[in-house]
Amino acid sequence: MLKDYGKQSGGKVVDPESVDPTIRAALTSALDETFGTPAAPKLPGAEFTHEEQLAAGSKLYRSQCVHCHGLTGNGRGQTGLFLEPPPRDFRSGGFKSSLGTTYPSAAVMKRVLREGVKGTQMQAYDLLSDSEIDAIVAYVVHLSVRGTCEIKALVAAEAEESADHELLDLIRTDANALLNAWRTTWTLPLPAVEFPKDTEAIRRGYALTTVVGCTTCHGGNLRGGAFRYDVWGNSLRVPDLTMAEWKWGREPGDLHARMRYGIAPSNMPANPLLSERQTRDLAAFLGVIGRPDLLPDDLRKEVHKP
Repeated sequence: MLKDYGKQSGGKVVDPESVDPTIRAALTSALDETFGTPAAPKLPGAEFTHEEQLAAGSKLYRSQCVHCHGLTGNGRGQTGLFLEPPPRDFRSGGFKSSLGTTYPSAAVMKRVLREGVKGTQMQAYDLLSDSEIDAIVAYVVHLSVRGTCEIKALVAAEAEESADHELLDLIRTDANALLNAWRTTWTLPLPAVEFPKDTEAIRRGYALTTVVGCTTCHGGNLRGGAFRYDVWGNSLRVPDLTMAEWKWGREPGDLHARMRYGIAPSNMPANPLLSERQTRDLAAFLGVIGRPDLLPDDLRKEVHKP
């Protein structure tokens, strides 16, 4: 069931079609009993949502999101198959929008929906009401937890670690553990950090790009490097940091978190050994690298040279 497509394709994938039909039927039954169906979704013991909200989120998801992200949240909707970069697959529980935590907070997820993701086909849903945004976010959590439980159950079945009659208990246990992990980050606010304003901080940040290894992936001039694979097996080019727009914007708090904690699904490393001042300096430089008018003259000539 676990097919290895080679090291360069991101590793192994789970192939549900190769599962024994008896186990597949038992797994489907256990998943439906734990998570319901698209028409009547549910989450076991989740305080941050309720079945009415999930039902509303499912309806909105199927009208607004399914064509790209797919009915199960696998990122392979009818439109999603033709998009580059591909839509997010929620099922593995990986989120690039997380800021130093395993899962993103509700505030971060709502912001992604409100503002979209620059440079991708993820549009801004700024005409939806707050309650509609809340409902979609809750349903994405539902898809993520359900998908992760399904993947883990398939792996257990492949390894013959769980008989078909044990799948329900396994899925319930995993679902509760995953929801507990979501709860730890759910109510966190958006990060609030201010950039240093002086040009010396920007110069120090520029010097740090070589020290911490930014140039290793982003290139010596920070204009993008080789292609890399993310945890979903997608081949994506390391971004050009001198571009005016980034996918996730240049908010000081976001940049500070990414410099400190990295972006795990993209294999961007964390820098926990940086001091607080170094982290702020680096974030300050990256916050203005795409704005030549805000760079000191010497750095502008160096960074934006032909």
